[in-house]
Amino acid sequence: MGWFILLLLIGVFIIIGINGQKKEAEIKENFRISGIDIDDFVKIGTYVGGHPNKNENSDYCFVDKSGKDLVFYRKIITEPPVEIFRISIESVKNITIEDASSIEKKVTLGRVLLVGVFALAWKKKKKNEIAFVVIEWNDGRFDNSTTFSIEGSDSMQTANTARNELIKICR
Repeated sequence: MGWFILLLLIGVFIIIGINGQKKEAEIKENFRISGIDIDDFVKIGTYVGGHPNKNENSDYCFVDKSGKDLVFYRKIITEPPVEIFRISIESVKNITIEDASSIEKKVTLGRVLLVGVFALAWKKKKKNEIAFVVIEWNDGRFDNSTTFSIEGSDSMQTANTARNELIKICR
């Protein structure tokens, strides 16, 4: 009986994987038909601020690496991309990465149940890693620092990859 359940679960995961690949291929085909190559977009992170034409944050920011300007879009996963702003490549002065990791100490319920009041002395450490990609540019009159944040355990590597892609576009 146990083997049957295990084989059934494996079969379900295979079917889900195949359906996911079909859906992804269908989305890419829909973009291609409308003249958009999804492979031309690079994920940058969450827009935090620093562009004079955009006041609100935007999750899932992507840049089109095939254009003559840095054109930033929001969320292109399942819907057509929506342009949020652009930066002229000639105006870019520098692209940097900054780190803002922090360590949280908290008491978890499991520790309280395990050791009681001593859980206050035995706090769990959780490291929150955040990296920022900062594009420094001048719009002709003002210097701007447009900032994107990236969170997660590999945030610095992801930020470095985004920075390198931006530099390739600017060259």
